[in-house]
Amino acid sequence: MRLNAHRAATIVTAIILSLVSFQSAAYCRPGSSNPAALPTQTGLPAQPGLPSRSAQPDAKNLPIVVLAAGVPKPIAARRNYDEIFAELQAGGIKVFLPFTQYQEAPEPKSLGFETDFFPQYKKDDKAINAMKRHGIKLLVAAEILYPDGKFGAPSDDPLRKLIAWAGRENIYAVYAFDEPAHRGLPMSQSQALYQRVKSIDSTLPVVIVHAPILADTEKQLSETERTNYLSRVKQHSQWADIVVFDIYPIPKELAKLTGPYAHGRELGYSDLIPQYARWLKENLPTKKYGVVLQGFSMANHYDEATLKTIYSALPREVTSTIRTPSSRELDSMVGLAKTSGCSVIGWWGQSMLKTDTELKFWQELKRVSREINQRAK
Repeated sequence: MRLNAHRAATIVTAIILSLVSFQSAAYCRPGSSNPAALPTQTGLPAQPGLPSRSAQPDAKNLPIVVLAAGVPKPIAARRNYDEIFAELQAGGIKVFLPFTQYQEAPEPKSLGFETDFFPQYKKDDKAINAMKRHGIKLLVAAEILYPDGKFGAPSDDPLRKLIAWAGRENIYAVYAFDEPAHRGLPMSQSQALYQRVKSIDSTLPVVIVHAPILADTEKQLSETERTNYLSRVKQHSQWADIVVFDIYPIPKELAKLTGPYAHGRELGYSDLIPQYARWLKENLPTKKYGVVLQGFSMANHYDEATLKTIYSALPREVTSTIRTPSSRELDSMVGLAKTSGCSVIGWWGQSMLKTDTELKFWQELKRVSREINQRAK
């Protein structure tokens, strides 16, 4: 869900290289979808402890789960959880991932308030009680529960303590180790997490989030590498109940994303969202699926010095494309996710919003979120 250091560096490189592309009149490359499918992924051998293969519920008959990873920095910095959860409730957002990072590069920076939700487990805790009052559920990050992928003794498991403290009814799911195929994590880590969660509470879902395929990296330019990446995505996704791709497509020329059926060509969101939803439905038919969408501008990731360097290297025609999604784009992305059968729609990056103008964008994001299930009726 997050934009890890490798992907952030890729975007910086893309921004700088776009200057060369712009000057050579090749700045915008074709991005139309090619419907020809990649080679079909073969079935994986049965393994002990695999998730049950129950039929996927009809998403059309269920409310779409809307989740958010954090809130804008000025709101989060006040640490007023009644205010935070009132904001989410007003936006129709039902699930909250505690996330207060406000910068990605040149180094990650965070307010560090994620620990307000664990591990102190106080009965009078302001954060968890405010969450309950506003009817919001918690998405629990495995990377905070189990740092470095170390699980410890089952009898002293932090998830067990969290459930006892917060109440199972107030926890939506466990968020698995982020983008495991992209980061090169072993499948055994996803498996171990899934089995640990189910050993504690078999009803608690595990959500796994994957990175989309980048169109401009050396490792994923070939058809073979793209197919291998999707194969790793499928393997990790065995150990989850809900499978999600994060898609941050604005602007297309700098996002430089491709889809499972595009043979490496750059695509815009109108092709990306349906392609990834189609791939999930075809390759993981027993899983619920969804997307995490862009709640930020690419400029929000960087400190002022880095941003100044980037902007000074580019003409205005390029820098003017770096922005938050427009209202029309927000509506369109959500509409595509819904018509593609997504049962989960999430937002990431809004924790990096800081200015008054960016807070107006946050209001639009809430408006779109609020309308998701209103339109579904």
